[in-house]
Amino acid sequence: MKVSARQVSALLERPGPKLRAALMYGPDQGLVRERADRMARAIVEDLTDPFRVSDLSAANIKDNPARFLDEAAALSMTNGARIVRVRGANEKQVPLFTALFETKQPLSLVIAEAGELRPRSPLRILFEECDHAVAIGCYLDDTSGIDDLIRDLCQTHNLTITPDARRYLVDNLGSDRLVSRSELDKLVLYLGQSRQVTESDVSAVVGDNGAATMHGFAVAVADGDHCQVTRALARLSLQGVTSVQALHGALHHLHRLHLIAIRVASGESVARAVNSLRPPVHFTARSAVQRQALAWSDIKLRRAMSTLLDAEIDCKSRGNLSTVIANMAFLRVANAAQRLKTRGLTH
Repeated sequence: MKVSARQVSALLERPGPKLRAALMYGPDQGLVRERADRMARAIVEDLTDPFRVSDLSAANIKDNPARFLDEAAALSMTNGARIVRVRGANEKQVPLFTALFETKQPLSLVIAEAGELRPRSPLRILFEECDHAVAIGCYLDDTSGIDDLIRDLCQTHNLTITPDARRYLVDNLGSDRLVSRSELDKLVLYLGQSRQVTESDVSAVVGDNGAATMHGFAVAVADGDHCQVTRALARLSLQGVTSVQALHGALHHLHRLHLIAIRVASGESVARAVNSLRPPVHFTARSAVQRQALAWSDIKLRRAMSTLLDAEIDCKSRGNLSTVIANMAFLRVANAAQRLKTRGLTH
């Protein structure tokens, strides 16, 4: 059966005696593994216990298909229930899972991990339509997912976190759950006995998973830093960010520069104009943003924003060329920024 997002946590903690199998699938393999581990620990505390945990790969099942059902039907040699873990579940195993669901005898809980499965996938449909099985999609983290991770971290380790530190983590943790967990684990080790998480703490620890943030990418575009733009685009792509989303990020940054330019034109200092932005500019980018606000004139910002808006429209009408269209737009804006720096323009 299908499982809604709000049902997932309770199901992972209490799988229930009638459940025969669970399928974790999706593009976020870190989240797939995390949820599979969580459900497994609800049955078996020690996942390395060979008497209560059977670990099968796709290759194991391919070489010996009968072993799959044998392991599911095996009785525990010690007290407590058994589980069977299947790594790399795929469409070729549909007949085996069908046989599993049709078996009448008591079986061990099977927890299967798969990659991304389309809605019409026979494996996914089989689990969704069986009353004694569940299919749980595991998708790349958005802002709310990262917020949940931070909240769990603070509750588990009895930590408090400043608003700036929370904002930094939301902006800099990527969408892959496994990598984000690793970054947060490093943060806990870094804190030691300290119970408060500050912005300086997180900026000192969180690494390359956040180096390609949308904000960092947008700042690089407006700064004309072609090398950083290229690196950031590659990382954003790996995190699942689309061309249209990248255009939105760059456009948002130019819009904020435009707001600063308007305030500076009315007599406000550039430092005060930058500090007045909400959400605030991260301290590591303030000098770059101030420099850009002075370099970009009102008319040039309007032209750059128009370039990105036109590219967004083209991307939506010609989706197969969206990457090329967006990259050409970023190149045009970055080239304009380079010319501003070369000429030393301030208006």
